[in-house]
Amino acid sequence: MPRLWGFSLYRLLPEFRRLEAEHQEHLKEEFAQFLARWQEKEGFLRVYSLVGLSPEADFLLWQGASHLKALQALRREMHRTRLMGFLEPVALYLDRGEGE
Repeated sequence: MPRLWGFSLYRLLPEFRRLEAEHQEHLKEEFAQFLARWQEKEGFLRVYSLVGLSPEADFLLWQGASHLKALQALRREMHRTRLMGFLEPVALYLDRGEGE
């Protein structure tokens, strides 16, 4: 059971929407594959679209882990994806899950 929780919010930069549709799809597919691989490897990971719900962010990434290094590793590897060049981090929240 995860003991640490990370919630991060990201906004898609306008430059992404100016890319050709085929290139956009390729970047989104690559990012989705990265998230799927990570979920298989480390456990709890969810992504939620905030489009139409929040003017500040386009998606929420929710991660649960048993140790801080797993939270850090996800973000380190995520920054190696090409889509991250078109994403702006809006907020990051960490919780130790003490209320469980």
